[in-house]
Amino acid sequence: MLASILDRLACPICKSALEARIRSDEPGVAMDGFLECVVCGTATPVSHGFPLFTETQLNRPSLSEQWLNAQNANWFRAADYDAFLREKAARNLRDSYAFFQPFNESSRSLLALLEPLRESLKPGDLVLDTWCRTGWSGEWLASLFPEQQVVSLWEGNSNVLGYAGFQYWLPEGKRAANLSILFSHADRPLPFQSHCVQLVVGLDSLHRYRQDTFLAECMRVTREEGVLFFPHIHLTNSEPDPFFERGCLQLPGSEWEYILSHSCKDSSRNAFIFAEPELFDSGSSFTLKSDPVTRHYNGAALIGPKVWEGRTVSTCHQSVPGGKDRLLGNALIDVNLDRASVAICSDKPGLEVSELLLRHPIYQQRLDARMGCDLTEIECEVVFHSRTGKCFEQICDASERTERELSVAARSLCEREILFPAAVSRSMSQLQAYYGYLELPGPGFGSFPQLWATLSTRYAHQPIMLDEAGVRYDFESVDIMVGAASRWLQTVSDHGDAILICSENCPELFILVWACWLTGRVVVPIDVEANSVAVADIIERTRPVVCFSSRPLASPYYQFDSLADENSAGELFSDLLGPYVESTESLDYTGSQKDMAAILFTSGSTGTPKGVCLGQGSLLQSAQMLAQHFKWSDAGVLLSLGATHTMSGLRNPAVAALVGGMTVLVPAPGRINPLQIYGLLSEHDVTHLSTVPSLLASLEKFTCALAAEQHPRSLKQVVTTGYALPTATRIHIEQFLGVPVYSYYGLTETGGVCLADAIGNRAEGNLGFPTGAIAQVRDTDGRVLGPGQSGELFIYSPAR
Repeated sequence: MLASILDRLACPICKSALEARIRSDEPGVAMDGFLECVVCGTATPVSHGFPLFTETQLNRPSLSEQWLNAQNANWFRAADYDAFLREKAARNLRDSYAFFQPFNESSRSLLALLEPLRESLKPGDLVLDTWCRTGWSGEWLASLFPEQQVVSLWEGNSNVLGYAGFQYWLPEGKRAANLSILFSHADRPLPFQSHCVQLVVGLDSLHRYRQDTFLAECMRVTREEGVLFFPHIHLTNSEPDPFFERGCLQLPGSEWEYILSHSCKDSSRNAFIFAEPELFDSGSSFTLKSDPVTRHYNGAALIGPKVWEGRTVSTCHQSVPGGKDRLLGNALIDVNLDRASVAICSDKPGLEVSELLLRHPIYQQRLDARMGCDLTEIECEVVFHSRTGKCFEQICDASERTERELSVAARSLCEREILFPAAVSRSMSQLQAYYGYLELPGPGFGSFPQLWATLSTRYAHQPIMLDEAGVRYDFESVDIMVGAASRWLQTVSDHGDAILICSENCPELFILVWACWLTGRVVVPIDVEANSVAVADIIERTRPVVCFSSRPLASPYYQFDSLADENSAGELFSDLLGPYVESTESLDYTGSQKDMAAILFTSGSTGTPKGVCLGQGSLLQSAQMLAQHFKWSDAGVLLSLGATHTMSGLRNPAVAALVGGMTVLVPAPGRINPLQIYGLLSEHDVTHLSTVPSLLASLEKFTCALAAEQHPRSLKQVVTTGYALPTATRIHIEQFLGVPVYSYYGLTETGGVCLADAIGNRAEGNLGFPTGAIAQVRDTDGRVLGPGQSGELFIYSPAR
């Protein structure tokens, strides 16, 4: 909560000023403590920056911070709330009005009046939002009135979010900077001083709350020249047809006008009743004229200056996105990027579109008029980027298109109701994505240093890696070595320098790769079996500052062998880093998702090695995508058989760290046979095996011989990459191991993931479904083809 809001608060009973006994973590922000009324002898807790007037207690010595800390354990259970969200998503439980709110008439009717409302406000004025049920209204008002302070109310620890929900999605520091949220039921007196609010926006409130309290309290806290706008009140004007029970208090528009006029009599303000759909569909201008006899069943009420009567204002429908606007998706529209098509969604579990539109015929008509036109290539890209939560300027930054091209495409998408632009916080856009699509945000690490800073907590109880000999490496020890390697790299190289590595998987390799990424160096891993000509060519093309190799190189190099080797050669690595282990020199690299992380030399379909450059952001994004898609859980044990010079192998140091899992390090598949693999699964309690179809085909031949061996009981899943796995092999391995086998496919240029089997809906006989990418089949003229048609596969992915 902004500390400046404290001066506007008052005891809701006696209206006396409150004495704040609150701790602040940063200047201007009040976090935890109590608001005390010395007259009434009450104390209202403030927790995580939320004043909880719904938890006000009689003040007493035992009501201390210890009590507040104990209550926080009940009010704000982050782990329980996270589990609740996942369970809700698994059961397809949606709140249709929560995801509909950015698009529907009750939210957007305010845009017709935005011009006069902004004119009525001065910088620093208080805007009161009386019904922040889903978090959207407060964030949107904060974006529409960035120079004002917005305070949003919610009834208490109930409904869509509750205490834990607001803290999870919209905590201090993640929500809009000019937004404060407090809990107070609007059926009770408001906890504000009289005449401190300049604008009240009472969405869905006037007909909902107590008629002897709510309107009178709103008038009390509003200044004499202040404005009150009540979108969405239920009218009986349309009876008998069309009419259906809409809940709460339903009155004719003329009676609402009488009530509001009585409230502002003997003042310079008038009461206006509008047809809400006319505000919503007002076009480029709107005339402020009361229409209490409208035939519409949804109305909007305004108490504003008398001089506004008859004024024509320019309306704002925000169809021109730009800058900090995030583009929110419309969950009522099925956007198929792989077919470049859009259509109104059909009903599905947890999403009764037909029922929602039946109750909003105005919006049904609006959608019908905008459907039927397929998406262009650039529109597909804008929709794709919008789903990541990027704002418009970030989309421009991530795209290879011009800002003008993207602006035209984004405007078209917004005008067609496919997207909605709003300068809300990233957290709010993620919350709307959860409402509409039941998608939970990932960790969102933009660079490896950001990820590394979280690992001490992730690996508090589990080692970070385990070598072929069974030696486990805890994070604290690894962190010391990675720090030493990082400081050594800073003495011999600069940001962006190439570091060549030619070695089988071993702990030292991971330590060096992590150190490179922590210091902004570029890893160039090469195949240990590559011929000398190819190695020399790679060295010439990348000009590495440092080379590590377990085989002789023509170029100067450091000998690189595993410390687990009984020979002393591995000690050279320790000798190299020894002087830097106890160094206190700080690292001078903070990380950027655009900084190059690696160059992979892959022949692909050409047969000629080409260097593919991968940024830190794209590498982490593909790792996160893989972990989320296949639901790799925390504290798992990953056995990945990809060599480091391959995409799947290089991603290992990132993907395991993202989920807090332990990586089992073994040499490349050519060095190990299926019998050894099977033994490792049991010996190390492997939960997830990542391999290639050829190894599973080899394992299939040995199933009879392995039947007498110990079965790997911890194994939960096998994923394979490269090309489609034969159905017969998949079925055989699944029956033998007793776990599902999934395939995925990706180009090195796309971070190695762009198609994958869907959990519970595998694509037998093909490469899978699009994952984190747009995958289209096009003809020679670039037209997107439909089912059953042959053409060229087109992949678009930001992980490049």
